[in-house]
Amino acid sequence: FAKVVVVNATITVLEQPAEEKTVTVGSITGSLFAEASASFGTLTYQWKTNSSASTVEASDVEGATTGTLTIPTDLEKGTYYYYCVFTAGATVVNSRFSKVVVS
Repeated sequence: FAKVVVVNATITVLEQPAEEKTVTVGSITGSLFAEASASFGTLTYQWKTNSSASTVEASDVEGATTGTLTIPTDLEKGTYYYYCVFTAGATVVNSRFSKVVVS
């Protein structure tokens, strides 16, 4: 029998998104930024959003697959949470949450 050794990539988060950002409804501008590196393999990014600082039932932000997330301009007044999921092979690491307050 051949011996199979599985080695998972190590992901290092280099930059976390801002902890909090306040924008104004109707004139929303700005971005969130996150960056990571992987010890090997291809590193992918996927931004997610939720109504609380929880990964449970979070939704993908459509098309947000780079280190920069442009804050959606159609948000209504409220509080939104965003985070980035970094994946390399079987290794998955989440950034911290960024709280976006729309006033």
